[in-house]
Amino acid sequence: MSVEELVQNLKDGDTVAAGKAYDAVMAEKLKATLDAKKIELAPTMAGVQPVEPVVEPAPVEEPGEIAQDEINN
Repeated sequence: MSVEELVQNLKDGDTVAAGKAYDAVMAEKLKATLDAKKIELAPTMAGVQPVEPVVEPAPVEEPGEIAQDEINN
């Protein structure tokens, strides 16, 4: 079931089918959320801390310096 089917059932006035479509859509979203949370928590279950990605800061140019791309243009 999809959201489009849910909307179509509501337009057609078929509330029973719309209710079933709603339940199916919400179950799908709940399953996806739970799967994402399992992946997030899995490393902690084994006593291993999750690895945070290392983000390096962008280089800071000193005032008065000319960037290489400015020289080439």
